[in-house]
Amino acid sequence: GAGLGGGSSNAATVLLALDELFQRYTTYDVLFEIAAQIGSDVPFFLREGTAKASGRGEILEYFDYEIPFHILIVDPQIHISTKWAYEQLNASSAILPEIDFKSVLLDSLYYPHMLKKSLFNEFENVVFRSYPDLLGLKEQFYEYGAIYTQMSGSGSSFFAFFEKPEHLRLAMNRLHEMKCIQCS
Repeated sequence: GAGLGGGSSNAATVLLALDELFQRYTTYDVLFEIAAQIGSDVPFFLREGTAKASGRGEILEYFDYEIPFHILIVDPQIHISTKWAYEQLNASSAILPEIDFKSVLLDSLYYPHMLKKSLFNEFENVVFRSYPDLLGLKEQFYEYGAIYTQMSGSGSSFFAFFEKPEHLRLAMNRLHEMKCIQCS
C-alpha cells in the first residue's frame, strides 16, 4: 500500500531463490514469463538497474543511469489500495502526452529542472482528490528545495530529488518535526 513495489520485489526474489535452491538455472526469458504472470511489474525486479517500462509494465528497456541527486523517500503512513487506485484511474482516464522517459532522465543529468516539467504520475490526480494532504506533502518538498518530487506508483510514498544535501537535511528535519511520516 505504499507504492514502492515491495510485494513485486518479494515475488521476484522468491522466483530467483527457488530457481537457485532447486538448481534449475532457468533462463531469464522463462523466469520473466513466470514473473509476468504473477504481476505486471514483477519482471522489473528480476534484474538490477534502470529500465523504461511500457505496456502493462512488462516491456522493459534497460539503460545506464546513475542518479546524481540526493534522494529522500517518505512514507506518509497512508495505505492506498492499488486496486482502488487503478479503478479510480480507469474511471477518469484521460489522453496523456507521450513522454520519452529515457531521454528525459538522461537529459536531466545536465538540466535537472526538466524533470518537474516533463514527468508526472497519473495516479497523483486520482489519489490527491481523496487524500488532499498528500498534495500538501508534495508541495512541501518543493518548499524545502527539492528539484523534483513524485508519488511512487499508486501511492502513498513519495520520493524527492535534491541537488544540495542541506536541502535534503532541511526537508528531513521539518518532516520529522511533523511526526507523521517515516523518512529514509
